[in-house]
Amino acid sequence: MTLFQLVDLFGVSVFAVSGALKAREKQLDPVGFVTLGVVTATGGGVLRDAILGRVPPFVFRDEWIIGVAVAVSLLAFFVRLPAKGLEFFDAVGLAFYTAMGAQLAADRQLPAIPAVLVAVTAACGGGVLREVLVNDLPFIFRGTLYATASIAGAVTLLVARGLGAPDAAALTLGFVATVSIRILAIRRNLRLPTPEA
Repeated sequence: MTLFQLVDLFGVSVFAVSGALKAREKQLDPVGFVTLGVVTATGGGVLRDAILGRVPPFVFRDEWIIGVAVAVSLLAFFVRLPAKGLEFFDAVGLAFYTAMGAQLAADRQLPAIPAVLVAVTAACGGGVLREVLVNDLPFIFRGTLYATASIAGAVTLLVARGLGAPDAAALTLGFVATVSIRILAIRRNLRLPTPEA
């Protein structure tokens, strides 16, 4: 199994937990858990692959992806996880998909700004779809340092690659930058400014 496959599976797992925790918050049935888990886990990656022309998308090329997403979602239905864990699991998923998206975009030799946009779409897409399905305003629009953390992580990875860092090191740096900023924002309640009503 390649490094990218391992990263994909880990990202799928944590985002599936994130989706399942949202399903518990909304008191959904097992079908709802699986639906939110799978959509959250794979939505951003499908968007990423569509933008990069990687067809069929990763979810249809690796038999483990859907299986892992479904299994993790059902496990979260039967095992109660702390409600506050949603944002932290989401932060880990955000970081993994940011790093993966930026790396794949750079491998396709996209310029820096489009590569960052691919990374942010990959990282935020599944979470946005999750929130839309349950009629919530997505994290990305709530003034949280969400897309901002993803942008910072993608830029970190691209700079590391530009300086000659190996793929594993660049992925690690991009991941750490994203997850650190996002978790710091959660713990310190850091937010972007929003206009008064």
